[in-house]
Amino acid sequence: LDRLPQPRMEGVEFGFLRIRAGERIAFAATPWSWFFQVRRGTLEVRLENEPPIQVTSGSCIGIDGRRPFEFAEVSRRPGGTRPFEQLEPWSAESGDPLELVVGHAPLAANLLLASFWATVHVPRDHPGPAASWIAQLGDLIVLELSSDHERVDRAGVLQRLAELIVIVLVRHMSEETAQMRESLPTALQDSRIWRALAAFHRAPAAAWR
Repeated sequence: LDRLPQPRMEGVEFGFLRIRAGERIAFAATPWSWFFQVRRGTLEVRLENEPPIQVTSGSCIGIDGRRPFEFAEVSRRPGGTRPFEQLEPWSAESGDPLELVVGHAPLAANLLLASFWATVHVPRDHPGPAASWIAQLGDLIVLELSSDHERVDRAGVLQRLAELIVIVLVRHMSEETAQMRESLPTALQDSRIWRALAAFHRAPAAAWR
């Protein structure tokens, strides 16, 4: 990790996303890295050729936006599908059952994102430190976005918070990969092989060759 490029997150944007009961939101493929933290409700994430991922309140997921994906509110009530258009501003009162803090940044803005970013899910009850870090960073983002007046260098503060999120998630992926590598026979601990296995583990349904 020490040899990886520093995550300078120029161009990051944060906002909110609120999803009505039973509603689905379709995200087109974009050259962005996405971060979602569920603040209320349970989110079902549907990625192409992969089983759905349920992300509960207090948990987060990072997604490589270069392929399309879909979000669904899990009540199964008929709510229809709409395309994602834009992030929403802070609102103290919302009757929607599912609310998320959302951040996105161009993959091209940083080599770390373009080369290492993948789908990474950190449940709220994960035993490692990542869950605690993400909970606190999410609270700080909400605090910054919910201010009644524009604070000095809000963009700079949000950029630094985004950089911390990326470091925490990359560290989490690295630790998860290390645990998998340690469980393998010694003959499989060649770095090229475990990197390939880690990639396969993150997306087992992809068209590997």
